[in-house]
Amino acid sequence: MQQPSIILTILSKLVADNKIRALDYQFARFIAQHDANPWVLLASALTSYQSGLGHVCVDTSRLSRQPIFGLLDREVALYFADFPLASNWPQQLLEQLSASAVQGTNAPLTVVKQRIYLQRYWQFEQQICAFLTQRAVHFNPQAIRPLLESLFKPSNDIDWQQVAVAIASAQQFSVISGGPGTGKTTTVTKLLALLVQMHQQQRQQQNQQQSQHQSQDKGLKIELVAPTGKAAARLTESISGAIDKLDVDDDIKALIPSAASTIHRLLGVIPKRTAFKHNQDNPLHVDVLIVDEASMIDISLMAALFCAIAPHTKVILLGDKDQLASVEAGAVFADICQGLVNGQPNYDQAMRQWLAEQTSFAIEQNTSAQQTTPLSNSLALLQKSYRFDANSGIGALAKAVNHSDIGALQSVWQQGFNDIELYPLNEQSPQAIVQMAVNGYEDYLRAAKTVQTEQDVEQVLALFNQFQLLTPLRGGQYGLEQLNQRIEQRLKNFNLIDSRQGVWYIGRPVMISSNDHAQQLFNGDIGIVLPDIDTPVGEPNKGRVYFKMADGNIKSFLPSRLPSHDTVYAMTIHKSQGSEFDHVLMALPEQWSGLLTKELIYTGITRAKKRVDLFTPLAVLTKATRSQTVRDSGLADALYL
Repeated sequence: MQQPSIILTILSKLVADNKIRALDYQFARFIAQHDANPWVLLASALTSYQSGLGHVCVDTSRLSRQPIFGLLDREVALYFADFPLASNWPQQLLEQLSASAVQGTNAPLTVVKQRIYLQRYWQFEQQICAFLTQRAVHFNPQAIRPLLESLFKPSNDIDWQQVAVAIASAQQFSVISGGPGTGKTTTVTKLLALLVQMHQQQRQQQNQQQSQHQSQDKGLKIELVAPTGKAAARLTESISGAIDKLDVDDDIKALIPSAASTIHRLLGVIPKRTAFKHNQDNPLHVDVLIVDEASMIDISLMAALFCAIAPHTKVILLGDKDQLASVEAGAVFADICQGLVNGQPNYDQAMRQWLAEQTSFAIEQNTSAQQTTPLSNSLALLQKSYRFDANSGIGALAKAVNHSDIGALQSVWQQGFNDIELYPLNEQSPQAIVQMAVNGYEDYLRAAKTVQTEQDVEQVLALFNQFQLLTPLRGGQYGLEQLNQRIEQRLKNFNLIDSRQGVWYIGRPVMISSNDHAQQLFNGDIGIVLPDIDTPVGEPNKGRVYFKMADGNIKSFLPSRLPSHDTVYAMTIHKSQGSEFDHVLMALPEQWSGLLTKELIYTGITRAKKRVDLFTPLAVLTKATRSQTVRDSGLADALYL
């Protein structure tokens, strides 16, 4: 057998050439202390490498169709000259690792069927799968038609919002997925109104049946959470608006909470530990848990959340199944939504009959599905956009990208839509992008200089959200680093920011890049440097950084107290998840790379409510639209096969 040093030498060269991470190499070195088999070392490095790309496991059945470590064929021949990989190398790798002591129940790796997992990811996947399969069998249908009729207007067509509310009322776990403008917030607010009224009716019935004095009912304990502070703040704002529009009594509205928090805050962060205060042994005391932007939740956080949920708690996940997956490993929300066969619900006969009785909507059987599992009955898909109608270019563009419809993608620009524009890249493009950004940010920067009250602060934060420049990259002339520098310089030239104020000039937007649980500032939160509204008039005012917190309140911080952060005139599309802007300007690079996928483009486009300007070669946009993000895991198979 070849010496382990051969593989370690190859891995060392790959690290030096930035083909893999140092972590991947060091993990292989650690494994070498327990098993020197070169195939085992290669498997360990590859599993670590794949996790860095967001995969939960290595699916060896796909390895022969994809380049190892993302290398070109000629690079594979060069790096692996001393360890040639035959055509059956994935099978050999799997067989050698399966016989090793470094894989198994109490080992760093585990092999399940044709998949190789880091042990912790396998445990996370098992915990999530167990939670979902146990919850899926708890179907508790009740007569809710009168309540539904009080919350929804009559409709001849299927009202998918009403269907979603009905399903979530009967299931212990449910998912409500929908694209932009489909009314996820409206739906969940009506769901909460229905659940509150159902709870009141149940308590009244119990009190009538029991002659003894009943303790005062405090109502349902409802929690609203999101993965980031920014997403939680937006959930707070949107829920508050939706509650005001509900056609229910004020006493019902009063029982529906509007303040959201982050998942981390709900679970209770323990300083300097990855564990949380709430877990399987100390579950959350919650009756109904609403989790927004669930597509952003990685496998480790989802497992921690599910483990902390009490048996009686009703859980509803909200999100868009077609958006980008989490930054860290896993695509849990998308895996769960695999039960939507060909993008359509797949309910069994009993569920379809009950829905017809309660809503009067006849939902046809999904003939594309081979079978229906209990979890399939927990999935609701909102299919009508109330934001983008037939006259919306943004809606047409998002649909073309999401469906990989190249014909529609190429023709959408010639259909006379006035809310989208495509700009091919040329020598003037960087300057044009910067000038468009300056125009977009001018209003908030002028307002920033005159801030005196908290109301003024809220106005500036709202004005900032009217426009955002998005890019998929950090480096390059269309990456956020150069764009931020150029925009900042142009703003100085136009006297929209004052360079004499130094780094912390009035109007500077900053994005937090690491979590600070003590101050409740989280990765992705955006604040703006503004005059300190508590500084008396006439005294020196050095400014503070103002944020809208998860609960909707405004809070300011000294610049020196902020965790790591960056200027954010331009932000990555990944960091824009959980946000919405009136006008989005998106800049893609001159050449396609594997980072550019339809999920990324779709996510960027759907951040916009009113207008999208896109700088990119049409060929790059077309190739990105053909490219789909794949995250290897075994969760979908475990749930639906």
